[in-house]
Amino acid sequence: MHLSDLEQVSAIEKDAFPDLFPPTSFIKELKRARSTTLVAEMNSLHPNYASQLPATEEVLTKTRNLYRNGYTGWRKGQKFIVGYLVVWDMAGIAHIISIAVRRNIRKKGIGELLLLNSIVMSRKKGMDSVTLEVRSSNFPAQSLYKKYGFTGDGIRKQYYSDNKEDALIMTRENFTKKSICEEQRLKAQYESKYGQIYR
Repeated sequence: MHLSDLEQVSAIEKDAFPDLFPPTSFIKELKRARSTTLVAEMNSLHPNYASQLPATEEVLTKTRNLYRNGYTGWRKGQKFIVGYLVVWDMAGIAHIISIAVRRNIRKKGIGELLLLNSIVMSRKKGMDSVTLEVRSSNFPAQSLYKKYGFTGDGIRKQYYSDNKEDALIMTRENFTKKSICEEQRLKAQYESKYGQIYR
């Protein structure tokens, strides 16, 4: 993530978490030593690229309505950011603070791409484990995390301020030879489904 990405990233966060207050200060995250910020951008070579860009006034209007604030965060000629992830290094543990994808481009493997990158990055940094919080009702996200070796590790009661919903703590424990082989298998599986866009 770079300073030039922040308008788009903030728009994605507002769409994904409309009740989040205060919003994330991504400028602080870029400066925070323990924070790593990733973005996923649409590859111009990807077959879905043209159909996803808000290139016409009709699509722009729909996207403006979607984002509620009248701004897509994207201008012609810029790279088109489709998702982001923020992870903190906390005493040998990688803590995923936030992950979000543009609503109109979900279920295309972008969240999975960001998650997979964060796991690989954390292992290479020597982290012992990766952890995160997820809404207790968000079963699709929990299913994705389980696919990558995360298991339930506890509950944070009334964690979410908008509706006092509990958060499930999920953790992927120590990186072993077996887990690294599984990571490589999942990476190959991902690329066979979505194409060679992993890096």
